Amino acid sequence: MSSETIAILGSSRREGNTAKVLQAVLENSSTQLFDLHLHTIHHYDYARPLPEDDFLTIAEAMVASRKIVFATPVYWYSMSGRLKVFFDRMTEFITDRKPMGRALAGKDVYLVTSSSEAQLPAGFESPFAATCEYMGMHFRGGFHGWCAKNNEPPPEVLAAARAFGLAAGF
Repeated sequence: MSSETIAILGSSRREGNTAKVLQAVLENSSTQLFDLHLHTIHHYDYARPLPEDDFLTIAEAMVASRKIVFATPVYWYSMSGRLKVFFDRMTEFITDRKPMGRALAGKDVYLVTSSSEAQLPAGFESPFAATCEYMGMHFRGGFHGWCAKNNEPPPEVLAAARAFGLAAGF
């Protein structure tokens, strides 16, 4: 299945705040969602072949799309472990799957985050922006949804998320 936009959600809570903010961002689109909580992605290993998992399916969807949205809560000042494992697997785009990696050039990439802080930690976007630069993709920035500790995203955050999604053309 091909979609103009795909979203890769790297949260441990399938219906948590990051998912709610992402849903608001993508409210007006027919985005294909990959919830990493529902997929098996093995850790990258230079030394031995990896067992079959779902990485290739998601990678093929990335290649077939025009826009890619990565969504993650802020865990210990960084992306979630689930999303980091996925990013580590992207090493295959420069080793075993070079044609697939080259096919990512020119894609627009966005970031959707949530946390109990009003701002992202310094340098949080760096791995996303640097990966995009290395792969020839265009990092278009992102939306951070502030959610008070143990509370849902407030209505004004969801409204701002919807506006971001419309401005990004989702």
